[in-house]
Amino acid sequence: MATSSASVYCEELVARYDEDLGLSFRFALPADRLRLAALFAFQVELRRIPAIVSEPPLGEIRLQWWREALDEIVACGAVRSHPVVEALARSSAIDGRSRPLAESLIDGRARLLYQPEFSGPADLEAFLAEAETPLTALAAATDDARDAIRVAAKAYGLARFAPIFDVAEIGRA
Repeated sequence: MATSSASVYCEELVARYDEDLGLSFRFALPADRLRLAALFAFQVELRRIPAIVSEPPLGEIRLQWWREALDEIVACGAVRSHPVVEALARSSAIDGRSRPLAESLIDGRARLLYQPEFSGPADLEAFLAEAETPLTALAAATDDARDAIRVAAKAYGLARFAPIFDVAEIGRA
């Protein structure tokens, strides 16, 4: 698939499944759009796994597929034929230094295969720290911005997912 096709695929996937992310990369500098669209599409693909598999082992297979795709991306060689993988590789969105962040996104999704419910706000916060906030660090343009962006991302994640809990329970956390 040509890079432009992969980029269009990523942008359309993100727009379809996460309006907030879809809107945000449209405000990015043109030089950053492919990288952000690829990263956000990667996150969307991972988020979808727990909902589309019928059993946890099938989800684990899909998560492992993404780990192996990261191996190919970081090796800077040939990558599998998938528009998100191609866009990640072409944009240099993930490299050896940032790979642990990408792996955290993958590992965080595994939890939802086995335990899709959260016991409370602290449990949700721990999940977000592993499965959502690393995306912000990957998207950050500089190392200096990453810590501040992680704090903001955690706050955003809590605000986004908090409605599933009783408001009084959140106040006690």
